Amino acid sequence: MIKQYAQWVIRWRYFIILATLILVALATRGFPLRFDTDYRVFFSEPNPQLIAFDDLQNTYTKNDNVMFVLAPQDGQVFTNKTLEAVEWLTNEAWQISYSIRVDSITNFQYTYMVCPPCRCWGRALLLCFPILVIAISEVCYLVS
Repeated sequence: MIKQYAQWVIRWRYFIILATLILVALATRGFPLRFDTDYRVFFSEPNPQLIAFDDLQNTYTKNDNVMFVLAPQDGQVFTNKTLEAVEWLTNEAWQISYSIRVDSITNFQYTYMVCPPCRCWGRALLLCFPILVIAISEVCYLVS
């Protein structure tokens, strides 16, 4: 079977190459192909849930996000200079028109709990990664 397929490909190689180039050209230039992230393409115009959702967004607000990424040249994120830059950008982001929420590492609420001694493998992780405490502490209670 594979031998027949290979012979067919070799026999029609110029046609296959030409067809591939034509399909690539049509896919990139000829057809209006695009990636649409809008969820509205899945609903018809008179859809009652879509109408209710539009009313909700018109009453309150849309959830549109903007993300700023800071990449220090030295690669060290947790230095005073970088954290001051993040804090400055956080404060400036509040000044953007219509901003209702700004999250960053400088204004993020940090909550942790101390895990009781347990005999599970997660105990070592708790010492190193306190942000995982809540999830792993549940495992500690289940395992011990």
